[in-house]
Amino acid sequence: MKLLAAFASLVLATACGSKAPATTTTAGGGGGSAGSATPVLPDVPFEKLDHDQQIQFMKEVVVPTMGPLFQAHDPKEFAEFGCKTCHGPGAEKGEYDMPNPGLRSSTSPT
Repeated sequence: MKLLAAFASLVLATACGSKAPATTTTAGGGGGSAGSATPVLPDVPFEKLDHDQQIQFMKEVVVPTMGPLFQAHDPKEFAEFGCKTCHGPGAEKGEYDMPNPGLRSSTSPT
């Protein structure tokens, strides 16, 4: 139940927009190093991000935030936390539809 509440909170937070870092990160971590810059996400609601930005947001914000919460809840079941955890097997084919019918509902037994 706590896990569902945490997930719902994250979804609500993303719907309202996110605070992205104000700087651009470069590969190699330093000034003057030759590397590609990671684009900074705009501070807009998730729905207004393009597909690539949504994927970037999920990788940079959602997975690092939610992974440890899921793993603390059940380390064995969620040892491999990633896109498929919430989006189901379709994520491997780029299908990220939500809600995923494979997710447990708040009314199903744990």
